[in-house]
Amino acid sequence: MMVLFAVTLMSAPVFSQQQQQQQQQQQQQQPTATATAADSLYRVELHLIGGFGGTKYTEPPSIFSEREVFFGYNVNARLMWHPDHLLSIGVMSGYQVFSREGFQASEHDGLENDLSLELSSVPIHLAFEVRPLNIRFGAGIGVYLLLSQMQEQGQITHSWDVAYGGSAWVGYAFEPIPRLRVGPDLVLQVLSDRGIANLSAMITVQYDLIVY
Repeated sequence: MMVLFAVTLMSAPVFSQQQQQQQQQQQQQQPTATATAADSLYRVELHLIGGFGGTKYTEPPSIFSEREVFFGYNVNARLMWHPDHLLSIGVMSGYQVFSREGFQASEHDGLENDLSLELSSVPIHLAFEVRPLNIRFGAGIGVYLLLSQMQEQGQITHSWDVAYGGSAWVGYAFEPIPRLRVGPDLVLQVLSDRGIANLSAMITVQYDLIVY
């Protein structure tokens, strides 16, 4: 009995010291894990978007036009601030061609010379996006700088105007490497006061410029 009691007394401090060391290691590891999680709570993202789409006018864009649907390209960029929740906010701009067509004087009464017309725009929008899992839902609202170009006998005439409008998109993001996401987007833009709607299939490349 005395031997057993002595062994017990000798082993008790050893076990106590081991428990204290384990608790100290756990306490040292906890602040490190917390700091690591806090480092990635906020992101500043750059979205580069490009693709092709169709534009529908409620009325033909010119007195010589015989159709209301046109196809063109669309390139945009979004700079987004994404805090530690679903909603991100930022700005969007870019360039897109709504319509481009040419007319020959021999085929249209009232035309003395061949004519080409083009309508493009530069959107300037406040953008919002939510991203549950890897699915993107976004919307933008702002103005469109409408750029008109007319070419006749080698002379080009430019004019511009401002219209109000909005955009909405849905997409999916793949993450092949950390901080880089790539995926398809379907983007709808509407200029209701001008009777213009554009639907484009796009590819979005997103990069996290700043992570903190």
